[in-house]
Amino acid sequence: EESGSPAIVPEADWQFSTRDRHDRDAVPFEPETLAPVVNVVVGSPQVQRPGMKKLILSQMRAAKPMVILDNTPNVAKQLAAFVSVVSMVWERAPLTKCRRFLSESEGTVLSGHPTASELLQAMSPSEIMREMEKRCGGQGIDGEDKLTLSDVVELLDVVNQRPQAFRETVHVLDPLQETPDQSMHQLMSVFTTNNHKYKKGTNSSSIHRSLVTKGWSLHYKLERSADHLHRWASILTMTIFTMMFLCTPLAMFLVHTHLEGKVVPYEGLLHTLILSLLITAGMLMVIQNNSQMGLRWANTHVASSRVVFEVYQFLGG
Repeated sequence: EESGSPAIVPEADWQFSTRDRHDRDAVPFEPETLAPVVNVVVGSPQVQRPGMKKLILSQMRAAKPMVILDNTPNVAKQLAAFVSVVSMVWERAPLTKCRRFLSESEGTVLSGHPTASELLQAMSPSEIMREMEKRCGGQGIDGEDKLTLSDVVELLDVVNQRPQAFRETVHVLDPLQETPDQSMHQLMSVFTTNNHKYKKGTNSSSIHRSLVTKGWSLHYKLERSADHLHRWASILTMTIFTMMFLCTPLAMFLVHTHLEGKVVPYEGLLHTLILSLLITAGMLMVIQNNSQMGLRWANTHVASSRVVFEVYQFLGG
């Protein structure tokens, strides 16, 4: 038999916390190790996070899935305007829709049915920037997070490099115009995007840069080593030459004075000096022959030049 009294619902304890911390600082991990991560960009007039533009641009360069909520202020509205303009290249009659965003030189050349890649390359960043300012109005946008012409150029470069990745990983959601059924297909496509296939280009670019940096670092070390060897080889050669040069006039002076029958002052000291110079020069010559500094310098210099050749060949290939 049911009771007529209402069921008692326990109140939520909003002060409850676990004994151990399990936030990101306490347990650092990459979310992508558990599931694909999708970035949702939502603008707010009350909350403005510093560095938001830089973070979003870095995510777009890395081909990370992103959903931009249109008709929200700040950087989200600007990005939505940019994406909507660029996405025209994949719509029907793209040349007609994109003609006002093309540069003057390229707009007159394109005709017929140009490809999306040709349209993207012909787009003028300044025209796109003008359209973004027209749609956003520039009101209420923080100066640090406001997209500039250089940002538009960078975004266009990202789209030109990986147009298919941009098309599949970036979506603008307009809650005022689209119905849930219309948005579901695009959202699911973004949420399930396998962006690992696009990471190859990003990673290869970073690996390419890392290899070139290591190559120039090795060239720098070899050049420093070659300079060090060349310096010591020069010092040894000049020291041996100086000692042998001093011994010769001293010996000639002693012989000449003996032939003339003159008394040489400090003759014993001069003999000791000549003998010391000869012994020191002989020891230095032994060290020079054993160390092979000249040969080591030549080999190091050749290796340094070879590294430069390989770096430029790698860049050219």
